[in-house]
Amino acid sequence: MQLGLVIPLLNEHELVTEVVASIHSTLEAAEISHIIVLVNNGSTDQTGAKIDDLAQSDSVHAIHLRENAGYGGGILAGFAWL
Repeated sequence: MQLGLVIPLLNEHELVTEVVASIHSTLEAAEISHIIVLVNNGSTDQTGAKIDDLAQSDSVHAIHLRENAGYGGGILAGFAWL
C-alpha cells in the first residue's frame, strides 16, 4: 500500500521545495511508502518550474493546470492522476 498526497499550488515557488522536502523526510523516517502529486493550479510565477524539478524524483509527480481551478479543482486533478 502507498500513501498518496495531493498538494494544489498557486504561486508558491518560494515554499514548495521546503514543504515537499519536509513531507518526504517525515514519511521516509516513518517508513511510509508514498507519492506526492503537486498540482500547479494556474500559477503565474516559477511554481511550475519548481515542481518539474521536484518531479525528477520517483516519489513526486507534477500536474499543470493552465487556469486556476480552485482548491477543489486542484485536488480533483491530483486524485484523477492517483
